[in-house]
Amino acid sequence: MGNDSPRAPEGIDLPLAAITPVRKRTVTRRGYARLKANIQALGLIDPLCVCRDGEKYYLLDGYVRYQILLELGVEEAPCLVLDHRDFYTPNRQVNHLSRMEEGKMIRSALGKVDEKTIARHFALKSLHPRPYACKKDLHPAVLAALESGEINRLCARELAFVVPARQAELLELMRQAGDKSPAFVKTQIIKTPSNQRVKRKGRAKTPWERESKHKGGLADRLADINRHFGFYKELFNTYLADLMRLVIHIREILEDQALHNWLKENEPSTYRFFLETVTECMPSASSKKSKPA
Repeated sequence: MGNDSPRAPEGIDLPLAAITPVRKRTVTRRGYARLKANIQALGLIDPLCVCRDGEKYYLLDGYVRYQILLELGVEEAPCLVLDHRDFYTPNRQVNHLSRMEEGKMIRSALGKVDEKTIARHFALKSLHPRPYACKKDLHPAVLAALESGEINRLCARELAFVVPARQAELLELMRQAGDKSPAFVKTQIIKTPSNQRVKRKGRAKTPWERESKHKGGLADRLADINRHFGFYKELFNTYLADLMRLVIHIREILEDQALHNWLKENEPSTYRFFLETVTECMPSASSKKSKPA
């Protein structure tokens, strides 16, 4: 066994000016602000991941942290240095917390840390959620389910697009199906008759407008696929015709006794290839005419 396997990452402090990012990565404003608040309060917890290539260092993981450190005027940062150029980015496997999970974590921390510290670390102005704009439009049973945590705010927002009676009906359907996900709610709302739908001014697009846009996008993609299919079908037919012409020429070469014998003696690999090609494409003709003398 050789010693070509990569060594374990080395932890060192590197000047940010010596690091070149490989690829950019974007996050939401909220995510950026929260990460920046964490770094300002606690410092850089997760080191940057870089690889060494000669005298150069390339940033593999931590682009957003890298940008925040530059913005804060930090000159050096702790890094994990790989000795091989592996451009795999661990950021792709990060499972970000949902708002519900974040809320549970905040409530769990309130017994040990004061509200201002937690809010500062999460880049929040307050730990108290903003009042829900559509509460007044919800059926009492739906509102109770929202406040008890049985359904989340996204489900409630979608339910507000239909009349209260339909909301109660869909809530019962969710309970019977054992599925209280926003995807299930959206699917059921799409089926709601027009006389049970609600549309208010200034709101985001309704589920039916979103569905119409989605169908239009699918139709455009299908038309594009059909155009590409026609092009590639014509190209395939052209290549097939060219291939058949080549096979005919190969068969003529094999039928010439002098060429046949010369190929067999001087270019055995080419001879076998020609013979196999003709046999596969024109088995009946090759069995009669391309046998060696």
